[in-house]
Amino acid sequence: MTLYEILEVSENASNEIIEKAYKVLAKKYHPDLQPQEKKQEAENKMKQLNEAYSILSDENKRREYDIKLREKRMKDKLENQNTVYSSNAVNQVKYKRTTQNPNISEAEKEKLRKDIEKNMYQQYANIYNEYINNLRYRKKEKLTLKKVKEFFVTIFIMAVIVLVIWFFPPTNKLIMNFYNENFVFRGIIDFIGAIFVAIKNTFIRN
Repeated sequence: MTLYEILEVSENASNEIIEKAYKVLAKKYHPDLQPQEKKQEAENKMKQLNEAYSILSDENKRREYDIKLREKRMKDKLENQNTVYSSNAVNQVKYKRTTQNPNISEAEKEKLRKDIEKNMYQQYANIYNEYINNLRYRKKEKLTLKKVKEFFVTIFIMAVIVLVIWFFPPTNKLIMNFYNENFVFRGIIDFIGAIFVAIKNTFIRN
């Protein structure tokens, strides 16, 4: 179980969400609010919550934890894949030795082959399903305010750079020469320009 799962938040959760989740769970599992038979369990839960919050609420500690978490997942994934490949290799050797045994009937050989293929396909299906589930989890992740700010800051910086390059005479001349001499670049720029004009006209009409 990850620290994010302990606090019941997304791995992209903002500091505000993490703090809010911690306060809600700390109130829910506070030992003083639990019956006597559940106090020990609540104390253990509070230790987990405190540890998770102390790391995830600290920017540097959280960054280090995220790196270690990614490394662990990558290692587990590689080990899982290696296990699958090793298992398939062993099954192939087993099948080869079995089929070379003259005392084994064709029906038994065919059954062994089907069992090995079924096992192999199931293992690869598990890897594929894990990959799909990771994609679905990423699609469900909500945009955070920090991400939105970073996006607009990036767009603003790019726009400033483009404007500086365009209005700086030497680079403007260089771009225009390249535009006039390269028909591929000219076609791309004209196409983008046409899209912006179409969007502009659409908004004006509306």
